[in-house]
Amino acid sequence: MHRCAEQSLEIFRELGDRWGQLQAIEWLGAAAAATRDRARADRLHRDGLRMASDLGLWPQAADALSWLGRSALQAGDLARARELLERAMRLAAEQGYQPGHVFAELGLGQTARQEGDLDVAETHIRNVLRTSQRIGSEPDVARTVSLSELGFIAEQRGDPAGARSWHSQGLTAAQELG
Repeated sequence: MHRCAEQSLEIFRELGDRWGQLQAIEWLGAAAAATRDRARADRLHRDGLRMASDLGLWPQAADALSWLGRSALQAGDLARARELLERAMRLAAEQGYQPGHVFAELGLGQTARQEGDLDVAETHIRNVLRTSQRIGSEPDVARTVSLSELGFIAEQRGDPAGARSWHSQGLTAAQELG
């Protein structure tokens, strides 16, 4: 898959097709993030953000901002993560881009949890659950991650029974997702 995305990027560059390049860049950036190659993922997502902005493709710009916010979250730069994810969520909302809104809000919930603001985290995560149930097919990734996040929040609140219940639901959803 990675090789195909690299080849696609090269072909789109040769053709001068910036939209195609943007699509390949997003896939390659997501793959780099998944393998924890943060430097490459950040570079690709910054390139994607510039390209999406130049082309006026605001939903893709929102996604790039969310990816960059998640990277900052993984790096422990919670203030930067929150800033990027809030920008992504606003941009997605302005465009009526629900999947992008969900992606950004999930990151904001994770950021708030890591900051220790459990009430804010729970509000974001419950919003993600409601929205993902309304717009997507179940089970979905946002639902699965949200259930796990609610488990982590319960753990941090000292509620082992609640944590177990949320994590059990998250495991079931992950198994259904494959």
